[in-house]
Amino acid sequence: MNRRMHRIVLAWLLVSVMLMGLTACSNTKNDTPKPTDAPTPVPTETPVAEPTATSTPTPTNTPTPTNTATPTPTPAYDYETLHKTEYTSLKEAYKDYFMIGTIYTEMILAGKDKDLVLANYDVITPENLMKPEEMQRVQGTFKYTASDKMIAFAKENELTVHGHCLAWHQQSGNWLGKSAKDREEAIEQLRAHINGVAGYYKGEIYSWDVVNEAINDGVNLPADGDWKKCLRQSQWTQSIGDDYIEIAFQLAHEAAPDAKLYYNDYNLDQPAKAKIVAAMVADMKSRGIPIDGIGMQGHYSTTTSITNVRNSLDMFGAIEGITVSVSELDVQINGIKQGQYDGEQEMQQAIFYARLFNLYKEYSDLIERVTFWGYKDNTSWRAEGAPLLFKANLEPKEAYYAVLNPDAYAALGPQDVKPSTKKLEAAKGTPTIDGEVDDCWKDAKSYDINIAIMAWQGAKGTVKYMWDENNFYALFDVKDSVLNKKNSNTYEQDSIELFLDQNNCKESTYDKNCGQYRCNFDGEVSYGTVPSKDGVVAKAVKTATGYRVEIAVPMLVEAKAGVVMGVDGHINDADDKGARVSVMKLNATQDSDYTNPAAWAEITLK
Repeated sequence: MNRRMHRIVLAWLLVSVMLMGLTACSNTKNDTPKPTDAPTPVPTETPVAEPTATSTPTPTNTPTPTNTATPTPTPAYDYETLHKTEYTSLKEAYKDYFMIGTIYTEMILAGKDKDLVLANYDVITPENLMKPEEMQRVQGTFKYTASDKMIAFAKENELTVHGHCLAWHQQSGNWLGKSAKDREEAIEQLRAHINGVAGYYKGEIYSWDVVNEAINDGVNLPADGDWKKCLRQSQWTQSIGDDYIEIAFQLAHEAAPDAKLYYNDYNLDQPAKAKIVAAMVADMKSRGIPIDGIGMQGHYSTTTSITNVRNSLDMFGAIEGITVSVSELDVQINGIKQGQYDGEQEMQQAIFYARLFNLYKEYSDLIERVTFWGYKDNTSWRAEGAPLLFKANLEPKEAYYAVLNPDAYAALGPQDVKPSTKKLEAAKGTPTIDGEVDDCWKDAKSYDINIAIMAWQGAKGTVKYMWDENNFYALFDVKDSVLNKKNSNTYEQDSIELFLDQNNCKESTYDKNCGQYRCNFDGEVSYGTVPSKDGVVAKAVKTATGYRVEIAVPMLVEAKAGVVMGVDGHINDADDKGARVSVMKLNATQDSDYTNPAAWAEITLK
């Protein structure tokens, strides 16, 4: 190759290399994705604390919640679109479906609270002031001042009034149904009370909860359909008998013949209890007892099954001549403390409310009224779970917009949210079962027992777990200011319950390794279904704030590090008269989950 040709070839090679370099640079630049703007976090506002209104009594050992929202980043929801609605208030949005209500307390008589209530609600229910002992604490002496003020307020502002309640096992003083010498005297006490309340307000109160919460917890309708076998034992069953409910309805109809009469209860989304109530109401209706409706209280959480609510509405709707009112609705956020929630938790609550109200609209021919048990979180009796539509400073939460615009919010989540299974740990160790806290318990993690199952939220506590090759151990520390074991049903005494599935079967029924172990505050052990009672040891001691229980259950499987078991913990809370008023659970969210190992937490032996 001559020199001239050599220069040409070199020049061509140089140009080729340069072109390849330019192409490579160009490709590298095009393959790099353009940066995108991160969604701007939408913090939830910390509300200003306001005085707590008079509300359903809460045990004194429960701290007063602050109902604050913790500012945290949330997913990129289109809030502007979600908040767009043609309606300016709740009652306007549902005027073609059903009445929208809230509770009455004197807080709504003036100021911004009054303005908010009058703008959004068209029916009120007295939260406490018409409960039996508030109306007639002393036999023959009725107190009308507070209820007269409520009636005057309702008339002035064209509000409908629903009365709550006439016959109840709770908050009935120390004589009503208790001091009677015989059945006839007890019936006359009931008659006089109903006449003195429902009769006094005849024509002024639209509807009444005649009997409240008469069905026992944790029972099933017998095969023969006899719902009376499922009644809660109370002063009324003891003084009158199992026909006191129909007598109360007959007396209420005589006293206020134009009022609609309801039976009211909690946990009616749960199939077993709904079946009992449906059987009771259908039976009474068929015999001409003047009952008009069922009050489904609706003290829910964001993991309540909306499918179950639908099934109950179908069941009640099949009873000819019966309407339903959602009588005490609130939806708490599980697992939060002191009313503090983040933006995503607030949105999940909103999505639940949206799906619930879409369901209610679907059943509007059956549902007469939906009453929220309050309107702002900090005055709710479940304030720790922030269950209502407005913050303490009366600013609307996402739940408020979700009720106004349910279709938009419902599209953001599933129909039913499966309750999460808590993942726990048991430390390795061998404590002495004496009710004292040995040093080895320091290595065990503490878990809160604070998921309310019943309408009331009573005693709470914590539990720790340990294990060795021979036993599974639990240490419960319960805060409870009133300890009582008068009830013959051991599960209604102040007590703890340990649920243990040593095989973690995750089945809906017990297998040979599942057990329910109970110990009251005096150290008396009782059982549900257990593989064996042999070797179970428990000790209880009273503390300055309640009581502590230490319990050991023999191992049925080979215990070693890494083994996973199913576990749950319950706290039963009795009042000073011996009636169980509260159940708190560690993981399960349904009353019937004590029979369902699939609903228990999972614990790993460490």
